[in-house]
Amino acid sequence: MDWYNLVNQSAFIIGAVSAIVLIYRNWAAEKQPDVKKQYQEEGPWHRICLLFLVILFFATRLYRLDEIPLGFHVDEAAMSYNAFSLAHYGVDRYLDAYPVVVNNFGSGQSALYTYVLAFLLKIFDYSLFLVRLPAVFFGGLTALFTYLLVKKAWGSKAALFAFFLVDICPYFLMSSRWGLDCNLYLGAFAGALYVFVAAIEKQDKKWYALSGIAFGLVLYTYSLSYLTVPFFLFFSILYLLWIRRIQVGDFMCLAVPLFVLALPLMLFVIVNAGWLEEIATGLFTIPKFSFYRISELSASYIPGNLNILKLLLIEDGLNYNAVKTYGTLYYISIPFVFSGFLITIRRMWSAFKKKEICVDFFVVLLFISIIVCSMAVYKTNINRSNAVFFPLVYFITASIKELFDKYWRTGLVAAGLYALCSVFFMSYYFTDYGQPPYTLLYFDDGIYGNMELVNSLAPEHSRPVYIDPTDIPMAHIYTVIYELMSPYDFIPEADEKKNMSYWNYCFYLPEEIDRGGIYMIHENKSTSYQELLRIAGFTETEQNHYRIFTMEGQ
Repeated sequence: MDWYNLVNQSAFIIGAVSAIVLIYRNWAAEKQPDVKKQYQEEGPWHRICLLFLVILFFATRLYRLDEIPLGFHVDEAAMSYNAFSLAHYGVDRYLDAYPVVVNNFGSGQSALYTYVLAFLLKIFDYSLFLVRLPAVFFGGLTALFTYLLVKKAWGSKAALFAFFLVDICPYFLMSSRWGLDCNLYLGAFAGALYVFVAAIEKQDKKWYALSGIAFGLVLYTYSLSYLTVPFFLFFSILYLLWIRRIQVGDFMCLAVPLFVLALPLMLFVIVNAGWLEEIATGLFTIPKFSFYRISELSASYIPGNLNILKLLLIEDGLNYNAVKTYGTLYYISIPFVFSGFLITIRRMWSAFKKKEICVDFFVVLLFISIIVCSMAVYKTNINRSNAVFFPLVYFITASIKELFDKYWRTGLVAAGLYALCSVFFMSYYFTDYGQPPYTLLYFDDGIYGNMELVNSLAPEHSRPVYIDPTDIPMAHIYTVIYELMSPYDFIPEADEKKNMSYWNYCFYLPEEIDRGGIYMIHENKSTSYQELLRIAGFTETEQNHYRIFTMEGQ
């Protein structure tokens, strides 16, 4: 780690000095920057580099996908059980038929990930590898559309570098390797932005209709998009009207499919505001939740979120989103984000004066949309704001391209430092990340993995199994998903109840020791109870950071 600290500090200093010089040179120049598309010949070396980046992407995403990150996040497990239920029974675990927003522990979970996984579960058997595969796919969409959009704005070489950043930067790698529903927000928004820009350039109504569909799908990735998509589109349409690049027919082709896709979610908001009763048709459900998160949205939260850029560039306290040592995009990126933002603003201003179409405008608007809307969320964090990482990569790429154009040796050093930082990070991620005693928040690293052993000790569920719930919230979901239980056998109240039990599983430790029971307790939890079991004559087996106690002869 000492070597990494040296590289990290050196990289930050080089980045900061380079950024200051770039800002000065860019804003002091009398000539306005060119905003036209930068055509560059794409020879065989470009294709070879692109192929290498694609291989690097899939190698770093698919390698030990079911083992790293270690364990099973509680929301990931719950989402996968809902997907299994929908795939095989047509209802989620609350027996709602095809809900537009999926119920999860009494609150909402965005539906797109669940339905993509449900489709896969129609074809393949359930596995943790399969659960995480949609995250890889949408991470690939992020890489693809980042490459295509940067190529439009800055040319082919810059697009390769942007793809390289998506391959190696910590946030992109970490978020595309586990199944959190809102992590699809980034790839879906990048894709919608690309289709929208293509529609404007082509002036083709079919592309406008496709962009309406794309933005409609974004709404099903995360609830914050209910704010960011309208915010982004409102100012985009105003800009297009001002430069006279959109017609009424174009607008309608965009608006109609977007409205159709948004309508179920509008009804969902109305139902959960208490203005309508739950809507259940048998073909789809607009559910009413016991806990609706609209209270987490308020302008009063903005003062508490003024540190949002620090949070997004370094870490947010959730170790499944970022590791402070490496940051989200490495520390060398911090000065390049700011210099790239200013470079992009200057090019955008040049396009404004000429009333030209400019990708820079839409990227800056997306950045502002995400930042402003995220600040109005209670305790915003990285995964809630994850669509912002496309603009951040765009700004970094703008800086590095300018660096290569003006001081190519320094640009080469900066690119090399990114590569070196990635070697340190990946060496850490694929070995020590999430390993005890450094455990990941809300990830269970044992209950699911120990179920085979527990079931061998209690064949046909013949003995009670007591699982200590103090280590992981909603521990029951891991037994449910292991058993692939029918949702008609599941007890929905289990998601909101303490000291509950079903089948032979009991999610509490009884006051009086049950000599016929099997106990599963995390190695670092309830140590006094573990000692009571030893005194009572129980034997113990250690596996996956849990101790499993059983009485011989039972």
